[in-house]
Parts: sequence; C-alpha cells; structure tokens
Amino acid sequence: MTEWGNLDLVEKNPDNELDNNKISLPGVVKGDYSSRVFKPEIQVSCVRFSPTARSWSACTTEGMLTYSLDTSLIFDPFDLDMDITPRTIKSTLDNQDYSLALMQALRLNEDALITQVLEKTPHMTIDIVIDSLSDVYVDKLLAFVANQIEKSAHLEFYLIWSQTVLYKHGNRIKQRAATRLSILCNLEKALTKKSEDLGKICDSNMYSIDYVLSLNKLKNKRKLENGSQNGYNSDQDEEMQSESDKEDNIDSLKTTKNKKLIN
Repeated sequence: MTEWGNLDLVEKNPDNELDNNKISLPGVVKGDYSSRVFKPEIQVSCVRFSPTARSWSACTTEGMLTYSLDTSLIFDPFDLDMDITPRTIKSTLDNQDYSLALMQALRLNEDALITQVLEKTPHMTIDIVIDSLSDVYVDKLLAFVANQIEKSAHLEFYLIWSQTVLYKHGNRIKQRAATRLSILCNLEKALTKKSEDLGKICDSNMYSIDYVLSLNKLKNKRKLENGSQNGYNSDQDEEMQSESDKEDNIDSLKTTKNKKLIN
C-alpha cells in the first residue's frame, strides 16, 4: 500500500502496447467504459418501417429503438404486452370496462388514447375506476391529469379526477411523496396557474358587469327625465288649448248677443 492506494490496481502497461490487459471498471460487463473510445455491440433481430416511411423501429438487445422524422412523435410504453393495441383499448372501452381500458391506455402511454378513455368514462364511475388502480397507474394518471388541467377545456372534469385520486389514494401518495414530488409539484403548479387565470377573467367580468349595470341605470334615469319633461309640456299645451277654447266661446257669445240686440 502507498499513499496513492494499492499498487496492484495501478495500470503499468505502456501506451504503445495493446489495451487487452487494462483493468476494467467495477461492474462493467460489456466492454470497458473507462477507455476513451467505446463501441457497444448490439444485436438486431427485427426491423420494421411505418406505412408513411417517416419512422422505423428496430428490436435489439438494448430494447426496441424507434427513429422518426417527426419530432412530436413520442412512443414510450410502460409494461407493454402483445395484446395491448389501440384497437383492443377501443373495444374494451366500447364494452364499458373502463378500469381495464384505462390501465391498458396508461401502459401504451399514448396521450390521445388516454384522453379518449378518460373523457368517455362517466363521472359517476370515476371513484370505482380509481379504486381498482394500483400505485403505479395512480402516479401515471395523476401526472397526465396535471398536464390536462393546464391545457384542456374540460377543467371541471379533470378536477374531479384529480380530487378523486387524492381522496382515494392520498395516504399512499403521502408515503411515497419524496419520490413523486415532481408529479405533485406539477399538479400544484397547474392548479395555481389555472386559478390565477380564472381569477383575472372573473375580476374583468365583474367590472364589465358593473359598467353595464351603471349604464342601464343612467339610461333609465334619462328616460324618466325625458318622460317627465314631455308630460309637463303636454300639460302646458292642454292648458293653452283650453284657454284658447274659452276665449273662442266668449267671442262667439258676444257676437250672438250683439246680433240679438240689433234685431
């Protein structure tokens, strides 16, 4: 032993010799990750292209690799099975087996299918569906609902989902909160942002309604003033008309009286 460590672990090969005798890093199985140049060996068993010829997949010893020209395409399934396809999910949903359809959609992990399953589930059966989910599916569902709250127009519907998930699985979520902190933070962020946006809209609507009501009161007040003015003018016209009628009657009486005196 020296002050630098065990001498047996020090590489003593010169630089010009072969690298076959180099000491590998602990835990390294495929190749030596300590070397500067490392080329992993991957065996490919199957390659398939999409019908649009914009993406292709390869089944390898490192897993299934998907390459696409579309940057928005994300295929990230979870615990995928041969029987889990979009067609089977839709048929399960048509059979009104909402719990199984939701679990299959979460395993396939396609946003469009998960949205379809959630929005076709009746709100009366949401608590029953959530009761049948395990912790893994609950975490994925809560993360998806947090994203939907931020961008979906069906705000109340997804709020019911999030409230039911927290009510049914709140204790277990609290126990593993340290590992699921990002999901809870995303949910809190979405709820806070949506609350602020709706608060601004409600305040603006409240001020607009007050303005419309004040305009209506001012308009009614002006109508009453115009009506009273018109009534006063009509009364004056009637009085003047009655006075002129009286004068005409007096004149006619005087003329008839003069005629009688002359006769």
